[in-house]
Amino acid sequence: MAETVEIIQTFDAYPEGRRRTFLKGETPSLDADFALSLKAKGLARAVKAKPALKPAKPFPKALSEDA
Repeated sequence: MAETVEIIQTFDAYPEGRRRTFLKGETPSLDADFALSLKAKGLARAVKAKPALKPAKPFPKALSEDA
């Protein structure tokens, strides 16, 4: 299961056996265990879910031809 986190400071890590540079402000979706370890080390923080969009207003009813 993936988790989205915000990177707090730039650092290098090896999440899948290959070096990867994580940049400050980046919001990658990572494996939950890897994300947990980054948060525990103070390198990342959880990203809150975005609020749902407001429902759109319905279109006005078409004018009837009788009017």
